[in-house]
Amino acid sequence: MTGNYEDTVMQTFAVRDIRIDGDQLLLNGQPIRLRSALNWGQYPRRGLARAVAPGAAGRVRKIKSLGFNAETVCLIIMPDYYYDIADEEGILLWQEYPTWHATFDRADADTYLPEFKSFISRDRNHPSVILRSMSCEAGVAEDNVMEDLYNMSKEMTGAPSQDNTSWFWLSNLKIARLVRRA
Repeated sequence: MTGNYEDTVMQTFAVRDIRIDGDQLLLNGQPIRLRSALNWGQYPRRGLARAVAPGAAGRVRKIKSLGFNAETVCLIIMPDYYYDIADEEGILLWQEYPTWHATFDRADADTYLPEFKSFISRDRNHPSVILRSMSCEAGVAEDNVMEDLYNMSKEMTGAPSQDNTSWFWLSNLKIARLVRRA
């Protein structure tokens, strides 16, 4: 094939400063208390998130009308337009990446590191995404890649990141070590 080809991508953007100071979450230097609705990406009569287009903006507006200022996108990567809608509507997003009960063994680093780099690259330019969790309810071993993923998120975004929402399932050996350190 010969000829000239042109490709144009247009994307809106905004700049937000999100950080944690002690026990305060600060948005543009001002304390903010998150009131977050949970979104598992399931929609009755539609199936999973890939089919949310017709009502996505209305859903975000409904969340705001109920007094929420955020949504936790739990264990799913939503379609690009969903993040665009959140950006435009001013709803904050807490992105929990889709890894539930994963072990994050060091042997799986070659899978996890590129996968999470892709996740973070995809959402890091959306100002609505203000928090990231590498996993939800992960049961991790002592020698795991969770710290690498957390550090990657911090390096790529500079925004608050969390290794794991909820808890770690600690072995008795690890609990004993923690107790001895205390």
